[in-house]
Amino acid sequence: YLTDTKGQADWYERTKDLPANTSAWESGTLADDADLQTFKKQMDTAKSSPSLANWTEITDKVDQAIAKVTQGKASAEDALKTAQSEIEGLVKQ
Repeated sequence: YLTDTKGQADWYERTKDLPANTSAWESGTLADDADLQTFKKQMDTAKSSPSLANWTEITDKVDQAIAKVTQGKASAEDALKTAQSEIEGLVKQ
């Protein structure tokens, strides 16, 4: 019951737990709710982050670049070039 389309749609109605069964998104309240359909579209097109041992270091470089731009310490173009260079060095490791 809980894994078929009708069961998942019913379970959503009762608990507001989002269904794992993708066909359940096409029925009932789930299909009629524009916000939920936007979320579904994001799930359908989302990509997971790559599995890299130094992923945290890479995201830190992105965060640092954004901080420099928002604090007025660098232009977006300069911050991007710096981050790209540093990240490419990390990826090659």
